[in-house]
Amino acid sequence: MKIKYNSPVILTYSIISFIVISIDHFLMENFIESFFTLYPQYENFQLITIFRLFSYVCGHADWTHFAGNFYLILLIGPVLEEK
Repeated sequence: MKIKYNSPVILTYSIISFIVISIDHFLMENFIESFFTLYPQYENFQLITIFRLFSYVCGHADWTHFAGNFYLILLIGPVLEEK
């Protein structure tokens, strides 16, 4: 049985988000709040702020939030990506 990686963008995003929430849950508490949360106060030209601006889409509040988002993304995403 050969596994096909037919939608690399959606599956890679799902894997990265799973790794981020796993690190937050099992290894480092407040990992998501430190690096994957975008705060209203914007500090100009700081590297961490620019990183947060693009990485906040990988952070999720808890496992139910993650599961709820990715049930829909993994169901519809690969079909849309192939089109």
